[in-house]
Amino acid sequence: MKPEELIERTRAFYQMALVDLEKALELYVATEGFVWENPLPAHIPFGGSLEGHAGLRRYLALVNDAIEMNEFELGEMVAQGDTVMAAGHEASRIRATGRSYEMDFVHLVKFTADGKIHSLREYNDTAAIGAAFD
Repeated sequence: MKPEELIERTRAFYQMALVDLEKALELYVATEGFVWENPLPAHIPFGGSLEGHAGLRRYLALVNDAIEMNEFELGEMVAQGDTVMAAGHEASRIRATGRSYEMDFVHLVKFTADGKIHSLREYNDTAAIGAAFD
């Protein structure tokens, strides 16, 4: 796929996942071998690596249980080969502590040859989110 097509698919996935996760999975996420990675400090309940559609459902449920997301904005996206780098900004509140945080992030989204997301790895401001969980 062309770089601009991968960027559009990435943006469409995020937009769809916020309103209809099942449809986003069907349209944009590979059914075989999909991995979502979010390396975070151990005291944050949704860090780690999860596999498959079931893993993504579990990850998003853990995120929803732990935080109230007030802002999630995608900004610049760059595609090269089978990978899109998506930069953005998030502002959220931790449900358990009541503390808020803001952070910039980068997600690396890798695609299969047929245009499905094969893996997604988050790079977050672990100091900002970790402090809010303390």
